[in-house]
Amino acid sequence: MILVVGAGPIGIEMAIELSRRNVPFRIVEAGSTASTIEWYAPGTEIFSSPERIAIADIPFEPQTRKAFREDYLVYLRNVVRQFKLPIEHYRRVVRIEKSTADNFKVAIAPSSHGVGGPLEEAETPESFSDIETLEVEKIILAIGNLHVPQLSNVPGEDSTWVSHYMSEPHRYSGTRVTIVGSGNSAAEAAIRLYHVGAFVTLCHRNEGFRPKRIKPWLLPELENLIKEGKIQVVTNFQLKEITRSFTMGSNDREIVSIASDFVLLLTGYRQKTDLFDQLGVTLVDAQPIVDLNTMETNVPNVYVIGTAAAGTESGGVKTFIENAHVHVNRVLHALKLIERAHITLDRPVDEREI
Repeated sequence: MILVVGAGPIGIEMAIELSRRNVPFRIVEAGSTASTIEWYAPGTEIFSSPERIAIADIPFEPQTRKAFREDYLVYLRNVVRQFKLPIEHYRRVVRIEKSTADNFKVAIAPSSHGVGGPLEEAETPESFSDIETLEVEKIILAIGNLHVPQLSNVPGEDSTWVSHYMSEPHRYSGTRVTIVGSGNSAAEAAIRLYHVGAFVTLCHRNEGFRPKRIKPWLLPELENLIKEGKIQVVTNFQLKEITRSFTMGSNDREIVSIASDFVLLLTGYRQKTDLFDQLGVTLVDAQPIVDLNTMETNVPNVYVIGTAAAGTESGGVKTFIENAHVHVNRVLHALKLIERAHITLDRPVDEREI
């Protein structure tokens, strides 16, 4: 029996290929199908082109040139239905350990939401009830890597008016919103919130956005809004404290106090490593080490695929859906289910594509 953990796009693709070959497997997902994509704000544009994020040779043909969050979730649900995948939703793997030389003992419990996202909460195995224990021969971890925010660790960060995720843009209409961040999430949030009538101040740690880090279709509009004074910008900003009415910090010249009704700290996310730690998977610089020919870790019969294989990425995301499809074939080859895998190293990707 093979256990696939995670039902994002690459986890689904892996399960489909196992199903096509009549290989016994279970696939569990702590939340809904593609739960990370679910917690994107409504109307979020998917940056990769549709054909590059289609899975299992099933065309993805949204009505517009670019797909949106809602389009992709519909597509993934339809693929799951088409293949009758037995995804066990809202079932979280809470513990994994070696039971024998050949098997793993896995504890699975009911879950209220997916791993990560705005609903993530401190949960321990002891807080779960109805734990199911099973033994499996192989484990494929497709758990993603955007789980919990990179915290700023300043007073007020845990306030209810502060978030590391942009929710429905409409809720910010007519309010003063301070956004801290210098990546695509911050750029897109600033543009979208301006268009719904928010008064936006964008704070960077550095001099500003680096063109190679921002989508080419976002940057011109953002620069124009800044030039016209419709979005305010504070550069070289160091966040110090968040109060109910102000975002406090400093730059090279002075103390900065920004009037704020809401604060979005869009400073990136990190991967939860508890399953890697329990299994004894080697991590180097927050990344699980895998054999790129097979996607197998240093623990025999444990594989990592999709963005999970990248660990916590810094300096810009490099591994994502469109260049992780190859991971599925590598695992199939390792399991001797296909004669030859496409094991070429992932091609370099312009950071703006991500």
